[in-house]
Amino acid sequence: MDPQQTADEVRAHWLGMTEALLTALPLGLAPSLLRVYLEQEYDLVLQLKEARLLTAILQNEIAYELDGFFDDDILERIARQVDRPVRDVIEALAPGQWLESMGAALRKDLTARRVKSRLWRFIGQVKSSDDPPEVLADRILFSAARTLAGRVTPRGWPLETRRLQYLSAVDEVRKSVSYAIVAAGFQLVTLEDDGFVIEVEQSDTTDGDLELIGQVVDSGAKKILGELTPACRVVVVQCW
Repeated sequence: MDPQQTADEVRAHWLGMTEALLTALPLGLAPSLLRVYLEQEYDLVLQLKEARLLTAILQNEIAYELDGFFDDDILERIARQVDRPVRDVIEALAPGQWLESMGAALRKDLTARRVKSRLWRFIGQVKSSDDPPEVLADRILFSAARTLAGRVTPRGWPLETRRLQYLSAVDEVRKSVSYAIVAAGFQLVTLEDDGFVIEVEQSDTTDGDLELIGQVVDSGAKKILGELTPACRVVVVQCW
């Protein structure tokens, strides 16, 4: 950041970075890919260490619901499936081991079906259902979820499932708004970035017509987003 920047410029810089991270994080990109995405899409240049630090701060201290959104902690997923506290899972599976490397080892045990491993013995001893350990392993590793429109995603890795939910939400809102625009009798020309281009006769267009367009767009978005629908801004342009 330029030390000659004014306070307002510094504030605008951090607001822009926060907005970019909030947009990028639900995509589930690894820190190395996140850096590339931010540089190409927002012209933000970050070191790998900075990307990890800012992501952690945003997830854990500001938009802390994002941390649960990813649901990629293998220890917590195991604990939920066997109905035990995470502390008990750690004591049973990682006595004296580094927790940083434990997650990868447990995933490998589950995917490779290493039935003689400590993890599989633990699951067999404490599982709270009659399902075989193989079924519980799949439940731990993979997940499915509902999109905002009620569709069920295919089962996949938790991060992939959340990414699909996020991208599906964008697609579902666009489709709902597009249908609402056409159903109301307006001529939808195309989608452009995060907006919709509607062709109207300029000589016959009144402020009331513009207000109606905004209401139609809001109604379409609310079918998917509910009360979280952002305000619609209608802008008149001579060409696009």
